[in-house]
Formats: sequence, C-alpha cells, structure tokens
Amino acid sequence: MEQKCPYCGTSLPQEAAFCPHCVRSVNKRTQVKTLSLIPRRRVLRTVLPLLVFLAFLLGWYLSTRPKTCDDGGRATVAYTDADGSYQLLLGWMGDPNTPAPELWQDAEAGGQYRFPTCLFVHDTGSSTAAHTFMQRVEHITARFDFTGDQGEYITYTEPAPNGYCPEAAAVSLVDFQVWEDSSAVGTWTVTMKNGDVITLRQTLNVEVIQTLDYYPEDWAMGTTEELQALIDEIGETTEPSNVVNVHLPAGNYEGDVTIGKRPINLLGVTEEEGRTVFTGTLRITTGAVGWINEIQDIDFVGCGREGVGVTAAARVHMLNCTFTGWKTAVLVHGRSWVNLRYCEFTDNEEGFHFNASESNVSHSIFDGNRFTENGTALLWEGIPVGASISFPENVFSHNGTDIDNRSGQVIDISEAVFQ
Repeated sequence: MEQKCPYCGTSLPQEAAFCPHCVRSVNKRTQVKTLSLIPRRRVLRTVLPLLVFLAFLLGWYLSTRPKTCDDGGRATVAYTDADGSYQLLLGWMGDPNTPAPELWQDAEAGGQYRFPTCLFVHDTGSSTAAHTFMQRVEHITARFDFTGDQGEYITYTEPAPNGYCPEAAAVSLVDFQVWEDSSAVGTWTVTMKNGDVITLRQTLNVEVIQTLDYYPEDWAMGTTEELQALIDEIGETTEPSNVVNVHLPAGNYEGDVTIGKRPINLLGVTEEEGRTVFTGTLRITTGAVGWINEIQDIDFVGCGREGVGVTAAARVHMLNCTFTGWKTAVLVHGRSWVNLRYCEFTDNEEGFHFNASESNVSHSIFDGNRFTENGTALLWEGIPVGASISFPENVFSHNGTDIDNRSGQVIDISEAVFQ
C-alpha cells in the first residue's frame, strides 16, 4: 500500500518515515502531557507534621521502656525517674555519703567472718531518701562471684532494711572464710517497679594475717602470775594485726587476769583429764575498736555468789564456757560487745548483765546457752542496739527472773525454751 505525504501530496511507500519531495517527516506524533509539580510548600505542610508525630511516638516509646543504670564499678550511680532524682551508693555503716568501691578486710586463715555492707540512697540534696525510694523498688539482690579452691566461700545475705544501720535503705551481711589472700566482686541489683534495673558493684579484698599460737609446752603459763606475764609480753612484742591464740592447760588459775594491751584469744582444754578453771576475775579492757577476744572452753567458778567472773569493756566472743557462783557472771560495760554461744550459767545472782554505753555489734545470735537457778538470768540495760538480739535454743530453767529487759532492747526469744 502507499501513503501520501500530508504536506505536498506525493505518493509514498507505506513504510516511509519522511517525504523525499518536501523533506518532511510523515510519522504521527503523540502529544506528551507534562507532569505538574507539587509546590514545595505544600509538601512541607503535608509531610512535616507527619514526621513530628512519628518523632513524638518514638520519644514516647523510648521513655516508657525500662532503662538500665550501671555504676561502672564506682559503687555509686545517679538514677532519675518520673518522681525524682536519687544518688545510690554502697558504703560502710556510719559513713553514708562516701562510696566504697573497694573493701579491705584482714582475716585469719580459716577464720569465719561477717560484716555488713550498706546501700544508702540520697535525693539531689544531701538528705536521706531511703524510705521514699524503697517504695518504688520491686526487689534487691546481692551476691559475690567467688569460689575458692581450698574451701573458701563468700556470700551475701538478701539485702533488707536492718536496725543494725537504720539510715541505710538496705543492709546485707557478708560472710566469708579464706585460706589465702583473695578478692571477689560483689554485685547489687536493684529492680524498680517500673522495670528499670540499677547495678552497683564492690570488690572485696581479703588479706590473710599471721596467726601466733602459744602452747604450754613452749611458754610458762601454769600459774596466774605466769599467764599474766605472758599476756603482757604478747602485748608488747606482737604486731596489732596478728591473731594471738594462747592455749591454756588444764588446771586452776587463782587470782585476777587482765587482757589490756591488745586482743588475745584464751583457749582452754576439754580433754578427759580436766578443764581450764578461773576462780578470779578475767578483765578484758582492750576497747570496742579492734579484734575480738575469743574466750573458749573455760570454767569460771566463783564463791557463793560473790564477785564478777568476766568484766568486759571490749569485744568478746565466749564459746562453751561455764559460770557458777558469781554475783555477776558476765558484766558488759563501757564501749563493748559480748556474744555468748553454748555457755552455761548456774547459781549466779546475775547471769549475763549487759550495761554498755556504746556497742559495735559483732554477732547478734546468742545460741545454745543454758541459764539455771540464777537470781536473774539475763539483765539487759544500758543503751539498746539497733540489731535484734536472738536466743535460739537457749534454755531458761528455775531462775528467779529469766529476762529483765530494762532498756527495751529488741530481743527475739521465739526459739528459746522456758522451764
């Protein structure tokens, strides 16, 4: 077929794209529509509010998600929620404003030790805000990541408010036993009711100290005079950090003995041939600050409810001792603390008389003691301590007065037996 040029009328082949006569294109053209551009201002008015709304949603979402606060090993961290700002820190009792990222403890190899570590909470000022903060807390946990190779252990009790340190939001008791220099990292985790998690850390460093043992085979200690001379010499010649054990022979010590220059452990005997007996007063006056005097396996025998068996103005632990025939078997006074475990008090006017003006509590559990036929078994006066004192497995039998609690001390006798 042929086609004609629309411009000059010349006959052209059907497939021709131009006319050779007038040299013009004979292809049909389609008008292309031009896209109209949306004005930039209209775009901004449409898109910008949407972006703002999306940013608001993102910010709201992030603000409602639980957050994590970590102290970075400094034992203190700042925390802010919708109701306020707080400063949390782990520290020592009596020093609520100073973080303690590292704890240093001296210990005897194989000795069992306990000390408190405290969580303090302050608001943005300097005042304590423990009560307000704890209302927002779901729970608190604490633990040490430590396992030794020779039977060492170190643990935290569950943190909780404790009268031992009433200004702290929570107190946890650290128990440990080591045989060589050791360290462990303790971690407190505070989980808030809103899901936030706060982490604080402490490092405990334990240095094993030298233990000195004095035996009757090597040192004169058979009489009261010899024992007193040895105690005085030890006070002059040993380092304050040393643990000193004096292993006493079986037999009687007549007359008074004084431990006054440094803490000393007096360890009696329990063999079949006899026990160590004191018929005079044992005075312990080394003060409340320092090591604990351990008094073990000694019989204190008075004469017809007269005198004082042990008078202590120091920190003393007594284990498996007996007291018979004293006006006051054990008198606690001054700045001191005395703990009794598995001791027996029989036929004394007063068994245990606590009358301290200030105490640094070293052990609040008085377990396994027996009070029989005393005028007053337990007389507690002086300044009450913040910790609750418990008497599990104690037996009170045929005393004139079992417990005379004049100071109003918190005493737990729920596991004691009264006959």
